[in-house]
Amino acid sequence: MSATRAERTLLAVHGLGPWSVNYLLIALAGFLDCVPLGDTGVTSGLQSLFSLDHRPDRDETLRLMRAFSPYRSLATAHLWQLDRPLP
Repeated sequence: MSATRAERTLLAVHGLGPWSVNYLLIALAGFLDCVPLGDTGVTSGLQSLFSLDHRPDRDETLRLMRAFSPYRSLATAHLWQLDRPLP
């Protein structure tokens, strides 16, 4: 099943929204090119990585994440870790 078809199928489930569906596609289904739009870790990571003076909105997040396609899921995982303190 393609990521697009899986996303449509999961979005039809009551209670699942776009963020949850994309997270499930990354974490459980292993799709390589998904972005959980609206995720604070992703937007904060993009802000830091690209030295932005603001956190990107949905459209800007999509535009900035295009650079990482077809591995946006992997980029998402790295962005989640970008601003975390070292142990």
